[in-house]
Amino acid sequence: MKTSIARYIQRAKGTRVLTDVATTLCLAPRAPYTSSRPLPSSSSLTPIRSLHQSSSSSSSVGASSSNPPSSSTQDPEHPYLWYHTSSSTRRIELSFLPSPPSPGSRTVLGYLPLFQDSGLNDFQENSEFLKLLHDLIRAGLDANVSEQLAFEASARPTDGYINLCDERALPPAGRIAEPEDTLGTVFVQDGQIDGKTYQAMPSYRLITANGPCILPKGLDQFVRNELEKIDQAEKKA
Repeated sequence: MKTSIARYIQRAKGTRVLTDVATTLCLAPRAPYTSSRPLPSSSSLTPIRSLHQSSSSSSSVGASSSNPPSSSTQDPEHPYLWYHTSSSTRRIELSFLPSPPSPGSRTVLGYLPLFQDSGLNDFQENSEFLKLLHDLIRAGLDANVSEQLAFEASARPTDGYINLCDERALPPAGRIAEPEDTLGTVFVQDGQIDGKTYQAMPSYRLITANGPCILPKGLDQFVRNELEKIDQAEKKA
């Protein structure tokens, strides 16, 4: 699935706009990203650029300029991904929630530095979020929150483990998803998913050349609801 990191981040009161925060992440076929091999260099990978470009000027706001105000923008090509800019840390926080997170929140997928020509290699994955994500997926599977996955399990002719794939890059029928696009595995018995058997795939990545994480339908809403509860608890602490 072709997706973008974001088209723009709007400055406070609409005075200036940060346009084209990202170009398409998957413009051409690329070799899979694995933990043992970095993403291609900026010369071969379309960078996330124009993080400081304004709507009224072709020049960019450099690192020495005054800090931009904090703002939040939804990715126009992703169903529930948000970008929160921080005036204090000068970085972009990626989140599945529309409200800015508290400092050090477990609900943040990771971070991008707020400077010109940031690329996917600059994304810093939040290990605490990744652990939390897999815990919530396991809980969601155990609660049978996804009708889509339940239907797929019921159609399975035999018992056994099935792969749970990130929907940013679903494989063709009969094919196996790339390791970085495989969330994990779960056991199916008598056509029913046993959520407690869910095992995370160590090679899974929140963002690859195929784009940011897109969870299976049903699990996505469950995970976001739980993240919202955690976010509220963190802000009250």
